[in-house]
Amino acid sequence: MLHLFSWKDWSSVIFSGIITGLAYHTELYGLFAWVSFIPLLHIFSKFKPDSKTFLIGYIFGISYNLVAFYWIALNSGTSFFIALCSLIAAVSYLSVFWGLLTTFIYQIKNYTLRLMIFPFTVVLMEWLRSLGPLGFPWSNLALTQMNLLPLVQIMDITGSYGVSALVLIINTVLYHFLINLKKIISEYK
Repeated sequence: MLHLFSWKDWSSVIFSGIITGLAYHTELYGLFAWVSFIPLLHIFSKFKPDSKTFLIGYIFGISYNLVAFYWIALNSGTSFFIALCSLIAAVSYLSVFWGLLTTFIYQIKNYTLRLMIFPFTVVLMEWLRSLGPLGFPWSNLALTQMNLLPLVQIMDITGSYGVSALVLIINTVLYHFLINLKKIISEYK
């Protein structure tokens, strides 16, 4: 099941999740969010008909949510076992959204269109994830940018989802730029 991609590909998915999760911690790490999705976007270019797309997103979600929300297990108001079970349940639940997202993205056959809709589908996922009795708005990407006051002030107009969209659009544009730069460099060799 995991043999469809190389270890390098799986480590890129995990690395992308870890860097995205770190963006929720301290002022400096928030900048990671501006590039943290680039390895995941690269994996999207490798989707094949037999890809386990849900698994790719789920593993990304596990690494991302585990790093971002490890503090749930450190809850001092309950026993360690209950807190650990809460962390496992939260991480498992939140990772399903990433699995569903990558499965949806895979359904789009045109790679350029995949890149174009990625930021907006993630923002839609953030919104859907915040609804209902199991709503979890704590993992919106806008929260990684709370220390960038000029950026956060656009929330008056766009809401937190506008900041999330901006972070994701920058990731997508940077990835597209890096891919084109790689092609240009390989043409000159």
